[in-house]
Amino acid sequence: MQISESCKECFRRQAENVLRLAGGGFSEAVELWLSALEHALPKDRPPSFVGRMLQRRVESLTGARDPFRELRRRSNEFALGMLHFFRARLARSDEPIRDALRLAAAANIIDYGAKRDLTLAEARRAVEDALSRPLDGTDEKAACERLARARSVLIVADNAGEIAFDRLLCEFLPVRPVVAVRAAPVLNDAVMEDALHVGLDEVADLTDTGSDLPGVWLPDSSPAFERLFREADVVISKGQGNYEGLSDTPFRGYFLFRVKCEPVAEHAGFPIGTSLLLPARSG
Repeated sequence: MQISESCKECFRRQAENVLRLAGGGFSEAVELWLSALEHALPKDRPPSFVGRMLQRRVESLTGARDPFRELRRRSNEFALGMLHFFRARLARSDEPIRDALRLAAAANIIDYGAKRDLTLAEARRAVEDALSRPLDGTDEKAACERLARARSVLIVADNAGEIAFDRLLCEFLPVRPVVAVRAAPVLNDAVMEDALHVGLDEVADLTDTGSDLPGVWLPDSSPAFERLFREADVVISKGQGNYEGLSDTPFRGYFLFRVKCEPVAEHAGFPIGTSLLLPARSG
């Protein structure tokens, strides 16, 4: 999926968030940079390229490195506060893999950065509601049977916070999966520090994508990650950023995410707000 004209508003919101977390100031310089970018959008690249360029530009102006670090920590703590409740739910479920997939998709609803006054009770209700709703995009039963037969599973992580629910998914898979995070901090995407914070190392083998893009695009990833990606029996690609970079790439597995914007809705063929378990293109 390549950058479209519709992506510009999202880029501006990202700019506002990065500047706010970096301590403010320099808004005029970033605005000028965004205006110049409009005339030279890298249309042969996924939208994640602009997210990375934007954060690095703000960091160079403000001197603030990893401005999202504290937000990622709070998001992880917030999500960890719900794990005991939902782990118990999965333990009682007749379909624990299915429900763990629904939870992993639903956790994308919990955007602690967008709604900083979100309470545990509100978040629990939102995720619990999603448990009763089938994922769109494919036959859940067939996907769960495929995961149950898999000899190897690779989960490509998305954001901090929701990565805690990826841990629950790992706990209920029949094989110990590999979880890949970003190689360096960018936006609120999960990095190794976040994976360790939520205890993913206890239930999965950890690696990184070899890239600091906020979404996997194989030409920008490491050879080691690409080998894991190509060889896994089943890949679960989490979040919109990974969908944007991998939607045109054939692989064995699924995209697991919530549709949040019109360009992705148009590309995927599902309306905004839909939770998807979408099969990848076949090779």
